[in-house]
Amino acid sequence: MAEKNIDGTVIEKRIKETISKGKNYLYKPRSAGQGFHKHANKISEEKMSELMTKLEYYLHFFGYAKDDRPEHADEICHTDSQGHEYPKHSFYDYKGQASEKSKNSYMDFLKLNENMLKMRLHEKETGKYSSIPINKGNDGFSMLTKKAVTAYVDLLENTHIR
Repeated sequence: MAEKNIDGTVIEKRIKETISKGKNYLYKPRSAGQGFHKHANKISEEKMSELMTKLEYYLHFFGYAKDDRPEHADEICHTDSQGHEYPKHSFYDYKGQASEKSKNSYMDFLKLNENMLKMRLHEKETGKYSSIPINKGNDGFSMLTKKAVTAYVDLLENTHIR
């Protein structure tokens, strides 16, 4: 959509219609011990360790891991570049053993979202849109590896396509 403001648009109207139709609420993840990952006790320590190892980067990137960066130890919320506050979660505690790359990626999805919005706004202004065609001619799923699609977005460097 590439709009900073949706006032007066069809999408604003649809959002208001949807909200007025029933029981709607703002999603807020629950903190650990009060429902967030309430079935963790059903996962063996070995399996949890395996999952945490495989997902280390992503758990930090999306802010689900404990923020082990010393300069942020006393913060109860993460604040983005716009001043919005996000509660910190510490269910996945690496006890200081996470890689520096993972620690430094804490809540980076916010930066990625901001960069993508800026890119889309710029594309709208210039009329030049980026695209990656898939399922066109001989292109298909194999195109993901042949054209190195994972190089297009910072996050995707940690994604593996087999």
